[in-house]
Amino acid sequence: MRHLALHGCFGHFTPAARNLTSLELVDFAYTSDPLELDQYTFLPFISGSPSLVSLYLANCRFQDRTKLSRVTPVKLPELKSLRLIGIYGLPGFPGLINIPAFKTLSSLQISTRERPRFATSYYGTEPTNFLVRAEGDDGFQLCYDIPRSDEVVPDWLGITDGAGPSPGFVRFEGRERGLTEENRAKVSPLPLFVEAKVLEIGAPFTSVWYHGLWKDLEKVGPQLATLRLEVIGGMDLEVAKSVKKMPLARLERMEFEGMGERDEEEAKKLWEEFRAGLNIDRYLSAIMRLL
Repeated sequence: MRHLALHGCFGHFTPAARNLTSLELVDFAYTSDPLELDQYTFLPFISGSPSLVSLYLANCRFQDRTKLSRVTPVKLPELKSLRLIGIYGLPGFPGLINIPAFKTLSSLQISTRERPRFATSYYGTEPTNFLVRAEGDDGFQLCYDIPRSDEVVPDWLGITDGAGPSPGFVRFEGRERGLTEENRAKVSPLPLFVEAKVLEIGAPFTSVWYHGLWKDLEKVGPQLATLRLEVIGGMDLEVAKSVKKMPLARLERMEFEGMGERDEEEAKKLWEEFRAGLNIDRYLSAIMRLL
């Protein structure tokens, strides 16, 4: 047996299932008592399949790392696909599983999505949750979701603890629908893109999700080469003021999404003129007319 899928309420694992290449463990959705993935049952079970290529876990809970006792995480060097959906305690993941491919993660995309109307428990009462997708140069893919905005950064740092990936491409995207004051981020996402070479920011993330994003951009390292902004309904004065404070001079490219093809070409010409010495105020004024 190479593939095993366990869906529903299962109180134990199958010790005889070894040398798997694909594994799915899915507990009942929105349960108040999700299956716990601990060192006593789950770790011995998954240790029997160190050559896993695909791992999908849903609606489960990882054991608190502070409660682990003398545990050596199982290493999965062949893993190419990891999906973690509706998981409690994501920072507990590296206490049980070591993914060498985390070190190769080179792109990161964070987006918002609406939750089902009947969702409770893990998703609480929030109208949206956040989907995180990352890929590595070797083809490894990571996908997981987070119910609250302030958990985006801690969970990323927790799940990749010890690997220290530095994605060169980072994109924030989503829709404004469902993003409210209640789920606005208070924790800076700067650790996610401080080493980025290409950074793309969708309009909802600057207008609703996290108001401090513009100020954080001033702290991005000198390696940032391309900044792509999505501006819906034109660039207002507040956005223009924020852009003006950014270290634009060291960028190779600055692009705006939401323009027509002709306006995009004009924006590229304006950027070249800015790089050649065009005053920042004249550059922004011309861009605002295009948006």
